Amino acid sequence: MKTYGHLTGAERAQLELLHKQGHGPAAIGRLLGRAKSTVSRELRRFEAGVPYDAARAQAAAELLAARPRRPGRVTPSLVAEIRLALGMGWSPQQIAGRWKQQQRTAAERLSHESIYALIGADRKARGTLWQMLPRGGRRRRRAPVRHAARTPPESNCGPGDRGPACSDQ
Repeated sequence: MKTYGHLTGAERAQLELLHKQGHGPAAIGRLLGRAKSTVSRELRRFEAGVPYDAARAQAAAELLAARPRRPGRVTPSLVAEIRLALGMGWSPQQIAGRWKQQQRTAAERLSHESIYALIGADRKARGTLWQMLPRGGRRRRRAPVRHAARTPPESNCGPGDRGPACSDQ
């Protein structure tokens, strides 16, 4: 058996021909090198009251593959709120924290990671949200560490030393 992969247009055409000839899902599966459950699912999914048509099934499968798997939670009103808050100088962490503090439901808020992802996608689309970040999208640059110059002691006298050589210190 073949490892899992979507049926190709050629496989769907063969499936249509074999199905019209009266072969069952198990026989078609053996001839195509696919599991019988894959064949029966394909027939059940795209037969729906009309005879199986490979071209129609391929077009429907491509349409299904093109749509997003999970609907996004980003709504135009959330984007408008993010734009307003960024315009006031807030960071994505502050925006997400404020929404959590307001006890919004999970559907009404985004995490700061999701806000950054939205800003990144907007930047790829030549948007301007990234310019509204507190540092204008620039990364933080740490200041160089400066050590105080150490000078060697002028004499060998320590804090507990006494005597004529160390008395004037």
